[in-house]
Amino acid sequence: MSSVPSEVSKYMGNAVKLADIWGSIIYNVKAYGAKGDGSDDSSAVLAAITAANGGPVEFPPGTYNLVGMSGVGGRVNLVSLFGAVIKGFYYKELNSPSQSISATTAETDAYFTATNLTFEGVGTTPGLKIENQSQGTFIKSFDLHRCTFRGQIGLETKNCLDSNIHDCAFIHNQYGWKALSNTNITVTDARFFSPTGYGVYINQSDTDTFNRFGGESIKFTSCQWFDGATAIQCINHNYMIIDNCMIDYFNMGVYLKGSRFTKIVSGTYIGHTAGSRYSGPLGITPTKLGCLYAEGDQARSFTSGVEISHVKFAGYSDAAADLVFLDGSITTFNGIENTSITNTQFHMVGTTPTTKYHLNVKNAQDIIHSGNRYYAPNNDNLLAPWLFTTMTRLISQNNNFTNCFKSTSANIPPASGAVGNQIMEAATLTVTGNGTSTTGTAQYTYVNKYTGVPKIVVTANSGGTYGTNVSKINVGVIAKDSSTSFVEACHIDGTVIPNGNTIIIDVFVIGTPG
Repeated sequence: MSSVPSEVSKYMGNAVKLADIWGSIIYNVKAYGAKGDGSDDSSAVLAAITAANGGPVEFPPGTYNLVGMSGVGGRVNLVSLFGAVIKGFYYKELNSPSQSISATTAETDAYFTATNLTFEGVGTTPGLKIENQSQGTFIKSFDLHRCTFRGQIGLETKNCLDSNIHDCAFIHNQYGWKALSNTNITVTDARFFSPTGYGVYINQSDTDTFNRFGGESIKFTSCQWFDGATAIQCINHNYMIIDNCMIDYFNMGVYLKGSRFTKIVSGTYIGHTAGSRYSGPLGITPTKLGCLYAEGDQARSFTSGVEISHVKFAGYSDAAADLVFLDGSITTFNGIENTSITNTQFHMVGTTPTTKYHLNVKNAQDIIHSGNRYYAPNNDNLLAPWLFTTMTRLISQNNNFTNCFKSTSANIPPASGAVGNQIMEAATLTVTGNGTSTTGTAQYTYVNKYTGVPKIVVTANSGGTYGTNVSKINVGVIAKDSSTSFVEACHIDGTVIPNGNTIIIDVFVIGTPG
């Protein structure tokens, strides 16, 4: 018995029982004077952590107010069987920010571990805050297992490396997880419920002098976000992966700004909904709306290398948002580049005619758009499935649509009979009026690689200086020239287009591959 601290000896029976779970003697915070009644337990908990020297520190059921405790360093292992709520725990590894760590002294075990605990924020104080020094840390920062995060800020991690969040829940937060300049974080089976601001907010730390961006390599696997304002906002971060996840009933699903090499893959579902999900005193109104919105960050960085594959995007036709908008116009040059959208479903729900697109790509280069399926439940979707504007090097092929054109609309003939066919190519063209007649002409040339004569669908969109006044588009006769290309003349009828004014049209080549 001499090896057991005297303060813990009276809890020895409990320690032996819990040793099977945590593998060592348990240091119960109540043995060091903690009350667990909501009063300040900072001194008692700090004493237990010091005595444990990296061993398990147990919190019995109760509420432990630790807002007054300054940052705790060293190895810390917090555990509970059930019913323990911790308010405001602050962990800071290496309290001296000037201290450096050699690359030869890397650690393999997490410095901070928490299991089966509820962390609750108090005002702007996070429920749990984990912070490392900013000068090239090589330690493994944290492991969180089966924890719950409540309050305005549930979890904040800063300058952390090689860490894990597993089977944790984030409930009704303004910031569920605030991730600042973290690297190589794995998040599995996490659940984010009803965030009024952000389920996950990723950005650069204000003290980060080592990493130029807002961190690197955060991977979400089998996670869920349900009913909130913004599920994930990711600013200037590299290599984020969203794999086999579900995001539903959000005003903004995933917002990327100046972020590179994001992958949204493998059965992920993202659903956008109309109606405010950010009401209340802690609500943060999303700056963008939709399932996915990506843009560059001024002149600082592009959003590039985005890979979207085997994903389903869904939203309402009356929600006034594109399902997916890749907007490169905010930067000096093309702000979206090297991006692929493949084998993905776009599903517009509702009966209200929409003024938005399933997919909108603007000021982008090196884009692959292939093997996707577009669906609307009725023929009242007045716009084309997608819009590409100011593109450089676009490959768009083997895409399908169902019910995405209004077949009776004067604006979009001859869509009737096009349901279910493949869209083999698409282009956006500009037609300039001459001011004296009702006809303008645009030509689109494409290689003859189809079986038979393909069908052409032409739609007018709201771009150009005169687009909203176009009353009808008639498709001219398809001709085949000596260079084995088809040339399609699109005649614009209706009100005379003033001289020099333009309308913008989308051309869709529909057919069967040869």
